[in-house]
Amino acid sequence: MFSNGRDVFIPPYYQVMNRNFLLKPILALAMMMMSSVSVDAAPIGSGASPLGVTDFDLRGRSAKDKLGTIDGIGFSGVAMFLNNKGDITRLNQYLEVKRNLKLIAGLYVNDHTARLNTDQLDQVIDQLAKMDATLWLIMKGSAKDEASVVRRIQQIADRANKKKVPVCLYPHDGTVHTYNTAEQALVFLKKAKRKNLSLSVHLCHELRGGNGKRLDEVMAAVKPYIKLVTISGANHAVTPNNRDWSDTIKPLSEGDFDPLVFLRELKKVGYDGPIILHTFGLHKKPATHYRESFRHYQKLAKKL
Repeated sequence: MFSNGRDVFIPPYYQVMNRNFLLKPILALAMMMMSSVSVDAAPIGSGASPLGVTDFDLRGRSAKDKLGTIDGIGFSGVAMFLNNKGDITRLNQYLEVKRNLKLIAGLYVNDHTARLNTDQLDQVIDQLAKMDATLWLIMKGSAKDEASVVRRIQQIADRANKKKVPVCLYPHDGTVHTYNTAEQALVFLKKAKRKNLSLSVHLCHELRGGNGKRLDEVMAAVKPYIKLVTISGANHAVTPNNRDWSDTIKPLSEGDFDPLVFLRELKKVGYDGPIILHTFGLHKKPATHYRESFRHYQKLAKKL
């Protein structure tokens, strides 16, 4: 059994024949199979959704090296920034290495106070449509101009809908971002009134938003609209609007906030969609943190 889940079976009668003549090609084939990059889902039990991962911290320069960081661990797919031609090129390089790579979502950042680059947006939408993936919308600009925010969300949702691409509002902590928590995103989702709109819930951003002790209320409020979720190790004590995310984005087994609390609240509201390991800012951590977080997630899932 190899890291990509495929077997190479050597029939017994080969064992009594010339090993050098027969086994060399078989072993060569085995080595080829072992070298292929795998980002395939592994069973974690029925307690939680399969775990995906962001590509923010993949190691190496080449696409093969980057995907090699998570090869064989068991992640169900990846989420990555998909803002422009450069990001699309990077995705296509991933696909050259791993043809059946599952793209869960592409993060698209937009400032509602600036002109919408429709050509660029359409290129992103076309790529997402090909891969049956979600446009994950991070919005920048003041929330005070509510009409402008709603109009921009509608514009993006309408263009995506032409290609049957769902749009998920991504709440993000920070003074430059429009909606910082899931409940804030919900306000704009309801005002935009588009059927292909949903929102995501992020443990790191909910903690930064002061919602660590009221996750049950948050989940109850946004329950019908949750499309995506991210999880990470985190501390109870946080620093809002800080560019250093080490307080709320850690390997899953680190931090004093129990992520099982978050997973249990998701389970209570019946969420069974994608859960993605958030890895922003972890470049100083050993690359082994991916496997360690995946294993910790499996342990958490068994407790649900």
